[in-house]
Amino acid sequence: MSEVVFILGAGASAHTGAPVMEEFYNKVCDLYEDGLTSKEDNEAFELIMQAKEDLERILVKVNLHLNNLETIFSLIEMGKLIDIFPGHISIDKLHEAIQRVIVRTIELKTNCYYKPNSADVYNLLAWEIKFLEEQRKPSCSSILTFNYDVAIDLALERLIGGINYCLHEKQGSSAGGFKLLKLHGSFNWAKHKKNDQGGVIPISTKRFVNEYYPPPQEKTFITTRDIPIQKQTVKTTFQIDIGSRIDKLNPDFYSGCEVSLIDNSPLIVPPTWSKTEYHTILRNVWAQAAKEISEAKYIIIIGYSFKDDLFFQYLLALGMLNIHRIKSFWVIDKEPETIERYKKFIGSPIKDIFRESPQQFDRFVVEHIHQFLQLNKLIK
Repeated sequence: MSEVVFILGAGASAHTGAPVMEEFYNKVCDLYEDGLTSKEDNEAFELIMQAKEDLERILVKVNLHLNNLETIFSLIEMGKLIDIFPGHISIDKLHEAIQRVIVRTIELKTNCYYKPNSADVYNLLAWEIKFLEEQRKPSCSSILTFNYDVAIDLALERLIGGINYCLHEKQGSSAGGFKLLKLHGSFNWAKHKKNDQGGVIPISTKRFVNEYYPPPQEKTFITTRDIPIQKQTVKTTFQIDIGSRIDKLNPDFYSGCEVSLIDNSPLIVPPTWSKTEYHTILRNVWAQAAKEISEAKYIIIIGYSFKDDLFFQYLLALGMLNIHRIKSFWVIDKEPETIERYKKFIGSPIKDIFRESPQQFDRFVVEHIHQFLQLNKLIK
């Protein structure tokens, strides 16, 4: 049972450099134009550019925001489902290309630290969770996140240990590991080409980093007595490309599954419409998320706009159906309209314990989270 439930949106990953969807398409263009992408990346990008041009025919009849990559992603997903899409490009190729573009853009823009420090905000949050887990009891907190990247996974694995993604029915509250529920999928979730629940293999981000990105060694070079000591500059951040090489890892990462049976894209779900194609494979994640919400005493929502995703609105509503222990419902977001959106959504009982903080995630973690946990006697 989680007393404290953190719900993280894109605003909670902005400090890493990961783009929010409003600016995502421009970031894709920047990477492409600056020559920072591979030949495979460029081919995927060009297919999506062509798909965008083909989709512009729709704008005569309906008003859609095609500069938002979420819209294109969702249209391609729907086109794949009903086998209708403009243009001549195979819908399967477009589906693969849009996933490649999303994965590579977030990978190339998200910075992780070789050695966690005070600038590593996810590491600071993980420390607070570690205090909470040690002083209260294991599994007294959980994180629900809509983000695909694995920066939070790495921070939690480094400090707390194993992660329980609750992908399978047996991975509920009784299973070991910190509960990190990724409602839209994750770059480190390898999937069997047959799209079913049993075919998801979560890859340890910490193990991947240790194997593929070991920390660079800091070296000092001494030359002659006439030349001063020169110290090599060591890079402090790196980008985790686990998603784009999800089917190319060492075979023992896949828990006995044949590498040839692993899909070349990780399991990621579009942030819009019904998600019905994924209900079997992600059912237990969503069910556990509703359970975490229903049993929470403190719900802290950070950087999630709550704007277009009706799925989460319904999940939150049903999760709160039998909630009776809640003491605080706290929304942290730099945009005042986001906070107002939550105020309109919640009912009278929740309004009495509603809190708001118009600020960014990094400032909240640095300045407020420890104080909040102390004031509520969750930690000493």
